[in-house]
Amino acid sequence: MVAPTKDFQTVSDVMRERAISFDDLERTTGIGRGIIEAIAHQRYTPSPLQRERISCALRFPQHKIIWGHITAAEEYIYSRL
Repeated sequence: MVAPTKDFQTVSDVMRERAISFDDLERTTGIGRGIIEAIAHQRYTPSPLQRERISCALRFPQHKIIWGHITAAEEYIYSRL
């Protein structure tokens, strides 16, 4: 996983910095809370439209958000057994 830098951050990093809640993002983006939580915890890779809506709501440049989907190594290893 890439560590956040001054220029690039995850959705959860920006939310924390700007004191934006899941409810705030749900209300301003029209995206369901479950999807927003999954995006913030990097369990879901958002569509281009979802990325646009979230970056606008966060007032943070879309190209500077780390959108990647991560999977815990344990989940990957155990799923292959």
